[in-house]
Amino acid sequence: MIRIRIRPFEPGHPVPSLRGVHLGDSELPFVEDDIARIKQEVGATCIRFGVEPLWLTDEQGTQWKDDGFAYVRRVLDWCAAHGMYCIVDLHNAPGRLRGGDPRLWTEKHFQQRFVALWGEITRRLSDHPAVIAWELLNEPEPPNDDTETWNTLAARAVDAVRRTDRRRAVIVDSIAYARPAFVPCLQTVVENAASEGTLVFSFHNYQPTPYHRQKRRELEDQSTYYYPGFIPLRPPNQPQDFRENQNHSVDGRFWNRQQLLDQMRPALQLGVSDEIPVLCGEFGCVSDVPAGTDAMYLLDQISIFHEYGVGWTMYNAMWRTTDPYWKDHFDCCLYVDYAPEGLLRRNRRKISLLEMVCRAEGETLRLHQPQDQMLGVMGVRRPDSSCLVLLWNKDRQSAKRVSLDWQDVDPGHRLVLRTMGPADETFVYRGAPVVGADGAAVDLPPLTVAAVTCPPLELWT
Repeated sequence: MIRIRIRPFEPGHPVPSLRGVHLGDSELPFVEDDIARIKQEVGATCIRFGVEPLWLTDEQGTQWKDDGFAYVRRVLDWCAAHGMYCIVDLHNAPGRLRGGDPRLWTEKHFQQRFVALWGEITRRLSDHPAVIAWELLNEPEPPNDDTETWNTLAARAVDAVRRTDRRRAVIVDSIAYARPAFVPCLQTVVENAASEGTLVFSFHNYQPTPYHRQKRRELEDQSTYYYPGFIPLRPPNQPQDFRENQNHSVDGRFWNRQQLLDQMRPALQLGVSDEIPVLCGEFGCVSDVPAGTDAMYLLDQISIFHEYGVGWTMYNAMWRTTDPYWKDHFDCCLYVDYAPEGLLRRNRRKISLLEMVCRAEGETLRLHQPQDQMLGVMGVRRPDSSCLVLLWNKDRQSAKRVSLDWQDVDPGHRLVLRTMGPADETFVYRGAPVVGADGAAVDLPPLTVAAVTCPPLELWT
């Protein structure tokens, strides 16, 4: 039996205030019901709204598109109406209409248009109460990982924002498609930009890449990957099922929470050591991963974010599309709306998991990860002093038996247990485990998440 000590009276740090989803990259425009659904069903506190530059301006001229700005304002209105904040994320830029488009990085005209666009965005929208932050550019990727080019351009854009808005945070993504390793290189932006207001450094995490994006139709490699599990350094010549643990192979590595933590550490340590706010603006996985492993992967990441006080927005909330491919695929989405048939599909499992953590306001419990690398834990003490503890068994074959040792709780105290296994679409009530002399026992089948809740502390004896 694995024993986990719960010390609910010890002070923790606040749960990250930004817990939400990215909304963007959609073939068709969004509607108010999309925003309402995210609030009502997911419980998100914010959305990261991906704004395309061609909605707002043409690339070559100096004209602004009033219809595009009006659309962005409508989305902000819907966020305000449904009680959510919005990060305005410029998802591409004049001269960078997609990842790998090099013109922004080499032509002064497009750099000037980028800075001018930020001046116009904030001039038109800085009065809106739903805006929590401005994100300068999603996943900047200057050639040869040229830090100086992006840092100089970002500082100019920050100054353009600050001429209108000195209050809200400005989010700056790291280079190389927002890799965590490059977050420390953003410190020169602070030195070169206007000093007023807060800067937030942002990274994305899609490692291990073969796991998170597997089975997409455009990929040659159609192998099956697992989390936790072995990921090779190079894709195989023929599709394989990497079910077996090949932890000791020199041609790859075994990915678990520790590997994810090591990957994010440069960004996380900067937030702790230099007190610079850090955000994970994108993470997630496709729905075609092996059943049940999605929850393990997402919870391992979210538990790291909460341990370090890092806000997060998971990719992606939904697609609105006319492509019939999406009738049978979710990719990373929570929702897919297939417009020709008016068909709205929900990834109920992922929605249930996100709702559990999005609605958990309060302070993080100080919980140590178990020595057993196939078990994860995180917890929250809510404002009413009730507690939520999440446990997840990452083992695909073996069950786990866990004893929750609750400090200062008399034997006979009853908790509430809900679990979600790999075949479940939501959390299922499993009864009321009793706190005994050896703690409260919880049995976790393979690839199962348990949500253990307790009443407010003042009711404890």
